[in-house]
Amino acid sequence: SMRVPDKLAQAVLMFEDQYFYSHFGVNPISSIRALTQNISSGKITSGSSTITMQVARMDKLHERTYFNKLLEVLKAIKIEAQYSKKEILSMYLNHAPYGGNIIGYQAASLKYFLKNPDQLSWAEAATFAVLPNAPALISPSKNPDLLLKKRNRLLKKLHEAGALKKETYELALLEEIPRTTYPFEQSAHHLTARLR
Repeated sequence: SMRVPDKLAQAVLMFEDQYFYSHFGVNPISSIRALTQNISSGKITSGSSTITMQVARMDKLHERTYFNKLLEVLKAIKIEAQYSKKEILSMYLNHAPYGGNIIGYQAASLKYFLKNPDQLSWAEAATFAVLPNAPALISPSKNPDLLLKKRNRLLKKLHEAGALKKETYELALLEEIPRTTYPFEQSAHHLTARLR
């Protein structure tokens, strides 16, 4: 698995799982908070899933029951015991859905931006952090405005956390959301030409 580019890693962790490097696969605090919210609302939301729990869920799409959630937790703890944090993050990004039939950040990077993942800007990295959250709902073609709003909210959090300097942040906000995808033949051809 390839090394996950730094901007993408920072954006994804800020959006999905801020305590990724300090938990053991499960974040007890957010799990308890989500559980109390679930009980009060009477339905299961998956707001407390760590990246590791999402990896645990990726191979099987179960219905959301408390029993399956428990299995997911146990599997996440097992994954944490077997793999490094970097490997887990890489697994998540390699299997994340990015709208349409695009799976994995490397394919997404070529399809949306005609770039290697290492070349992603902060705005592009933030776009890829928020997309897997609801790819059918906020895909660039279906709801670009909502995608832009979510991306900018994440950029603001990254700026406030000190990941982006003020000027970089302000320039990132000006970048557009991709409105189209590139066909693979073209992007692969373009890339091989550049690599050559």
